[in-house]
Amino acid sequence: MERTLSIVTPEQTTLEWKIAGIGSRAIATLIDACFLLLCYILLLVGLFAASRAGTGHALVLSGMTTPVNYEIALYILLLVFLPLFYYVLFEGLWGGQTPGKRLTKLRVVSYSGQSISFFSALVRNIVRIVDFLPTGYLIGMVCMLLTKREQRLGDLAAGTVVIIDRRAAFLSHRSASPQRSRRRDKSRHPAAAETAEAPVASTSVAHQARQLASCCSDRTRELVTAFLARESRLQDSRRIFLAQRLVQQVIQEGQERMRGRHETLTDWASTQPALDVLKELDMAWKQTQ
Repeated sequence: MERTLSIVTPEQTTLEWKIAGIGSRAIATLIDACFLLLCYILLLVGLFAASRAGTGHALVLSGMTTPVNYEIALYILLLVFLPLFYYVLFEGLWGGQTPGKRLTKLRVVSYSGQSISFFSALVRNIVRIVDFLPTGYLIGMVCMLLTKREQRLGDLAAGTVVIIDRRAAFLSHRSASPQRSRRRDKSRHPAAAETAEAPVASTSVAHQARQLASCCSDRTRELVTAFLARESRLQDSRRIFLAQRLVQQVIQEGQERMRGRHETLTDWASTQPALDVLKELDMAWKQTQ
């Protein structure tokens, strides 16, 4: 059963995100483990080079012939805290994403759907040590199976949820699929490709908006209309945040209903300012009444 995170905003707008499952999170963790392994290798090479240049002995910085206690303690601290530093730094700077999460189109958000803070990232990753016990994130996986939002202990402690980042998925789809399909069509049928490309280039914004508006559900139309009626009274940051989330929902419905037949429509919606897209959709709906 697919689980979702639903948020009802103060403007009475309901937003939904799909919650990431164990499988996708495991793949992201494996990718991050590969990046961490690379970090360990680079760190070890750096320590070897520094110690050899300074004392002539591997991993010895104190001038002794073998590592002393504080050097051993330093290496243990680096071994333990490098993963913590890695996860906290990336999740704090990249809006809840690590390299592994970005590649698998996942994101960590708060219960309100906002990006997590550095403190939340620190809390969820300190508790990661407990989630990993006794080995292979066993406690964390059991906790995910028992919670309705598939949260490990770190998520529960920090008040976070891992979601599927639909916006990232759309941008990835937009950047690859249309060009590849047009190149294939052009190589197989050059004449047909030229005639097919012309309407795409000449399609007006209003026409694209009408086609995409026809793919939206009545519920989405109500949400967009209610938002536009109140957006002038919202703070700029709140207005942008809600507009972006609504456009994501519109794009998702467009992709599900069109199934790739009109990729340029979702391309247009993905590349325009979110508020402008919503206003064009609202105008298209009014013209069809």
